[in-house]
Amino acid sequence: MSTLRILNIKGQLPKSLARCGRLRFVNLEENQIIDTFPCLLKNISTLSVLVLQSNNLYGGIGCPVVKTNGTWPVLHIRDLAYNNFNGEVPSFSLTSWQAMKTKILVSCRKCFASGPIPKDMGDLKSLYLLNLLSNTFTGEIPSFGNMRQLEYLDLSQNKMSGQIPQQLAKLNFLAFLDLSNNQFTGKIPVGTQISTSPRDSFTGNKGLWGPPLMVDNKARLSPPPTFKGSHPNSTNEIDWDLISIEIGFTFGFAIAVGSLVFFKR
Repeated sequence: MSTLRILNIKGQLPKSLARCGRLRFVNLEENQIIDTFPCLLKNISTLSVLVLQSNNLYGGIGCPVVKTNGTWPVLHIRDLAYNNFNGEVPSFSLTSWQAMKTKILVSCRKCFASGPIPKDMGDLKSLYLLNLLSNTFTGEIPSFGNMRQLEYLDLSQNKMSGQIPQQLAKLNFLAFLDLSNNQFTGKIPVGTQISTSPRDSFTGNKGLWGPPLMVDNKARLSPPPTFKGSHPNSTNEIDWDLISIEIGFTFGFAIAVGSLVFFKR
């Protein structure tokens, strides 16, 4: 058996799954599993896809080394979305992924993980999708400069802070970016991949400024229009030529009207 899709699971994850040594695809989404992270599946060395979303899994993400010797050497898709995980994401759970030659997908939407994103995440050179939407991640964005294959990055609706790294602007394959509703500050880096992102990708960060979020507030405002004088070097901003014409017209009109009145009398 290489593919397994299980429905209607209630309670703990069946321990018998650990004996399915040739599984490659395990989909346990949309069940009612109430359990901790399924470390028992790490003994399946052939597992490449693990989908756990929409359950009631709780506790920390990852497995302590003392509990398992597995490394998931070919795992490249992990979906933990919509669970009740808590605590920090341990770095050793990332470094144990050996599948660096294939595309890696990580989704942890609303899995309620807290703490900073591990710096080791930046070492996943083949990561092409990272979705950490709506969690409680804090701290700064780690160095993603090595993620040259990254195409999708969603860190929105967290509690992250600091400035947006300039390295994000150099990720040539980045087609989707959402950093909205965090606590980021400073100017948004300039780059093709960022400037083409919609404004909504940066809203909800009171300290952010610069396009595409808003007009650069450091730019000078254009000076108000002034009236130039008749002399090119004149510092007087009043157009005396225009005023003299108006005065002359008014004076002439008064003389003409006064003459008519005088002759009529």
